[in-house]
Amino acid sequence: MNNRYAGIKSLYARSQSLRDELLAGISDADLEFTPGGKNPMLLELFRGLGEIQGAYTRSFRELRLRFDLSAPSDLETIADLTNWFSSLDAEMLAALEGLSDADFEKTVARGSHNIPVGTMFYTFREAILIVCAKINVYFHAMGKAIPTQNQSWIG
Repeated sequence: MNNRYAGIKSLYARSQSLRDELLAGISDADLEFTPGGKNPMLLELFRGLGEIQGAYTRSFRELRLRFDLSAPSDLETIADLTNWFSSLDAEMLAALEGLSDADFEKTVARGSHNIPVGTMFYTFREAILIVCAKINVYFHAMGKAIPTQNQSWIG
């Protein structure tokens, strides 16, 4: 195990609790909500968040980031999403724990540029914040209160 894992694991858990808090604040029927226009259903935002997480998990193993993963097509309920995110979390934590201190000095190929492995974790965390902010907009449109941690972290 690397020296950075304990701190990263703690930050990871707090960041992922934003997602979990949002899932706890909705029903299965809410997953079909869209604010209209070309905006996706809320379910698609959660699926997209999982696809991002899967891509970053893979990048920690392969040292190359590719956004070509697709969410399972059978994700339709809060329970489905919760179970899927639980397995994605386990995979991410295993990938991070498997990195050595020297691995954190390596870079991940990301299109036209490379990013250090340690920075990639923080970039992933920012992606979580961005998607959770989008979901907060949907909560506003549905007339739902923004959950506590999301309110204090994102607004």
